[in-house]
Amino acid sequence: MIEQRLFNASEISLLVRGNLIAWGVVAVLFCVIPSALIFLAVPKFDSLFSGFGADLPDGTMFLLRWRLLLLVLPTLAVLLLGLALNTAPDNPIKWHQRIVMAFAALCCSALIVEGLAVVALYAPIFRLGAVV
Repeated sequence: MIEQRLFNASEISLLVRGNLIAWGVVAVLFCVIPSALIFLAVPKFDSLFSGFGADLPDGTMFLLRWRLLLLVLPTLAVLLLGLALNTAPDNPIKWHQRIVMAFAALCCSALIVEGLAVVALYAPIFRLGAVV
């Protein structure tokens, strides 16, 4: 027969904290690694585009000028992880649900932003291929 175990509030809080660390690390890595790679690739594309001599699409120009914005979502993920680990909630289960939803929203936003950045970087190359 399976025994049911009841957890006290401190044990629940420790379990939630451990789970939040795992979610937070995954979210931070999901935001940081692609953003850093795209951030480092933008100058290479900038030097490539300077040799084109043609007008660049607006999205590409925005990314070339404002590439530091790619670092906003990883910074938010790190701040959210710090907030999650340094706050003692009254209701750990509700707190866990809210933080996990925030991490999920950050990951979805990062996926969209990074996809748009890749499209913006390759748009001039596709446009050049269509002309030739």
